This record gives sequence, structure tokens and C-alpha cells, in this order.
Amino acid sequence: MRILKNISVVIISAVMLIGICSCSPEPNEKQMPPEVITIDETYSYSTKSGYYLYPSLVDNWVLRDALKTETDNGTFFCFTADKAVADDFVNSERTLLGFLGECGMPTEGITAHGTDYGFSFSESDKDEVYISISHMNTWQQVLATLGVLWGDYTDYGYIYAMSNAIAAHLGWEADNITDIADELLPAYLIENPDALNLQYPCFTEEFADSDTVNYSKALSVKIMNKLDWHAMLAQPIDTQLDEYFDLVAAYAKGSGIEFERSSIGYAYYSESVPLRIMTTYAEMLIDDEFAISYVAQYGDEVSGRNDESIYFFGDWDAIYRTSEILDSEMSEAVEYFGLQEQAGVVEIKWLTGESAILLYDKPLANFYNSVNQKITLTIMNAFLHEYYHHLEHLLNPDLGAVWQSQAFCELGHINSYFTRQLIKDMVLTTPELNEIFEEYTGHTYADEYTDYYETYDILTYIYDDFDPTDYYYGRNPMISFNRYLTDIYGLDAVYDMMIQPDTVEDTTGKTWETLILEWETHIRNKYAGKEIPDWLDKFRTDKAE
Repeated sequence: MRILKNISVVIISAVMLIGICSCSPEPNEKQMPPEVITIDETYSYSTKSGYYLYPSLVDNWVLRDALKTETDNGTFFCFTADKAVADDFVNSERTLLGFLGECGMPTEGITAHGTDYGFSFSESDKDEVYISISHMNTWQQVLATLGVLWGDYTDYGYIYAMSNAIAAHLGWEADNITDIADELLPAYLIENPDALNLQYPCFTEEFADSDTVNYSKALSVKIMNKLDWHAMLAQPIDTQLDEYFDLVAAYAKGSGIEFERSSIGYAYYSESVPLRIMTTYAEMLIDDEFAISYVAQYGDEVSGRNDESIYFFGDWDAIYRTSEILDSEMSEAVEYFGLQEQAGVVEIKWLTGESAILLYDKPLANFYNSVNQKITLTIMNAFLHEYYHHLEHLLNPDLGAVWQSQAFCELGHINSYFTRQLIKDMVLTTPELNEIFEEYTGHTYADEYTDYYETYDILTYIYDDFDPTDYYYGRNPMISFNRYLTDIYGLDAVYDMMIQPDTVEDTTGKTWETLILEWETHIRNKYAGKEIPDWLDKFRTDKAE
């Protein structure tokens, strides 16, 4: 069964009360591993010229020639002029595919690429595996091949451990795994319970420290050693994963750790896109060094577990936390509008400012493309607004470029944890803004929903900006106007009239013009008599110009 992601969360049986040491299957004396036959042939090649896609988020195409041959195991391209190297590559991959086939795995239809790039990866939706020549006859070749057969987002700990087991069986190079004593694992995992998810980010020192990497590798392999992995290869991948994570859950319970298998998948793509995340309704491609540039440019910090500061994509634990939040926010939005069947899976590209300049000639690029259903983002707090554009097009594809479209998305924007944190931090850390907020409201910023809207009411008043229809300059009044309408008519009604603007009189008995005038009067009366601070004069003058 070909999968991109095992979306459904596996429900772990409550009766598994014993630890992993007692979960080993009974030895099956009749189960004999398939015979490994090393293929050693020479091939006839044609020279294939064409565009080879370098795996980069910036869509950089490189013209290359490749040696092409077709065998009963699939189609092979090797990007070298050395036929001996190409022969070694084809023989190596055919040996692996032959072994998997003998184990009962379907392996038909793969296109394998041997490259001189220093990484290996798969594109399961295209049935293509890219293998670095330097990774031939290693566990990394096995991992990339299993990725294309099982899906790029197959739980990394399982595919990693299986790759090492197969590599060792074939006599290939397995990963150098630090030998960690069984008694040391529980203490570490109690302190780092998310490592039990055994997902890609905690297996690489790009996102995790060496202890996390070593403990994650050791745990994944120790659990694999309890399974008859030869026999498992003939089973559907979902069945294999269920059996594997049953043992993970039993180990967690035996160690006193709460565990729930993640429904979010993580995949290694290449050095240029080191992380891809598959959530319920979106596939997210994280540009190289996104977390680092985000920290430098936008103060990329949010409150983490135990009140620690974490970066959105700065380390494995932050990646998990951020992914869970984004997945939850998208799912809540989709379910609110009843769009579970229509929402599909959108592609989201998280770009650094440098990549955005290369693609769009500007460092900030946050937009939704309705034609190909793709979202591009350079800042986190724009995420939910752009995702609501996707929902807007599902609800009313004819809405067009009207201000109500932006107002609809700003209504959803309030549900963004990151946006609420950003505004709260902005008010509390900006002395002038904090002072005027306390003066106008009589309290310190605290409630994230009420005070979020209160901030925009105040900004609308002090800037004397009462045109919510001008979105370029009108974000403050638009959000304030949203709050006014929601307080009177309720959220459901306001969503409906923003999606179908012509229904406003049926819903409210008033025109948009009348509602805007009434809202302006409400805000002016709300803060009547409040002084406008002198420090605002410069900002008001700049805007008027």
C-alpha cells in the first residue's frame, strides 16, 4: 500500500501493560531469511539529456546528461559519464529491490536516480528515489528506497531501524549507533517524552543534540530487534507500523511515560529543504535555515513547555510543538466550516527572506495561490490568515478581490496562537503602547482575545483611521470593525456576511455603509475624552503623507 502519510492516529491497546523486554515474539524456526543474491551485470545505456530538478525550494533547474537503462526492477538514471559507476549503482539498487521482493514487498514501478549530490531522498508521489553515489551499499540507500515504497512521511524511527537491519543483512554499511544501556533509556525519555514519537527531527544533529540523536536511534533499533522484521516486510506498511508502535507504547507505559502516537509526519528531503512536515490538511516545506533567519529578523520565539522559550523550527521539540499548533488550528477551521471533505492537502512553503528575494524580489511574501492551492509564507503570524483564503475559495470562489475577503481572513486570524502572542508581546514590550493601553483600559494587557481586539480599537481611535475597506492601510479598523459586528450579530453571522457580502441587509437590516458609520460612532464614544499622546503626532503625519 503506497502512503504519503499515515494520517490516522493509532489507538494503542490499553491491555498492553508489560514492558518491551517481555514483548519479544516467539522465535519462528521455520522462518528463514531470503537468500541474498548479489547482482553483477553490465548494462546497455542510452544518453538521456534533459532538465534534472535539483531539489531546492527555489526551483533551480540544472541541465544534466544521464546514463539511462531499463531492467525488470525498474528504470535507472545515473548522472555520470562513467559506465562502471553506473553499473555499480544499478547492480546495488537491483540487489536491494530483489531482496525486498523476495521478502514479499511489491517493488514495481520505481525510477531510481544515482547522483553526485551528497544526499539521498525519495519522492513517493512520483515513484522516484534519489541516491547519492557516496551512499551506495549503505543504510541510507535502503532508507531512501523504503521511503519511495512506503511514503516519504512513514514514521522515521521505524524506517531508520528497518534500514539498518536490512543493510546489516545484506552486508552493507549500517549506521554507527551508540550502544546505550537499557537502564539509561527510561530516565532520558521521561525528561524528553516527545522523543518517543521517533520522528525525523530528533534523529539529526541539525535539529537535536547528540544525546537526543543517540537515544532515539538506540530506542528505535532496540524495538526493531524485538520483531521478526523479515516476515513483517510482506505486510502492509500500516500493519507494520501498528505492530512497531504497539511495542513503543508498551515500553512507554512500562517506564511510566504518557504516550500518544503523532498523527503528523516528518520527512527529510535534501540539504536544501532539510524538513518537510505533513499535517492533516497541509504539506509544509521548510526552507533551509528558515528558523535561523526567522529568529534574526522577526524575534521567532514563543512560550514553550515549562515556560521555556523555544523557536518555531529551531530544534526538534519546537518543531513538534509548532506542528501540533498549526495542525490543530487548521483542523479547527476546517471542521468549523464543515469542509473536511473539500479541504484537501495544500502545500505551504516557508521561505527565508533570501529565498523570497530570489523568487519574488522582496523579503516578505505571504500569499495564497488559488489556482494551484499553494501558500507561500515568510512570517509565522501570517499563516492562519493565508490558510483562511484557502477556505474562503472553497466557500465562495467568486468572492473576488473585495475587502470582505480580507475581513473574513482576519476573523480567522484571531484564532492564531502565534498572532495573539505577537500582539501581546508587542504591547507589553513597547513602553508607549503599553502606557496608552493601560491608560485607555485601566488594566495591563492580559486576556489574549479581549485585549487583542481592544488593542485594535485603540489603534483605530488614536490614528483616526475609520476606513475598514482600505485593507492596505486599514488593518487596524478592519479588525476593530470585525469585533464590533461580532459582538452584535455573533461570529457565525459575520462569517456568513463576509463570504456573501450581498446578504448583509438580510442579516442586519442595514447596509455596509450604515454599519461602518455606526461602528465609527461607537469607537469615538468609547474613548471620548481620552487624550492622544504627543508621541503619536509623528506617526499620524507620516501616514497622512
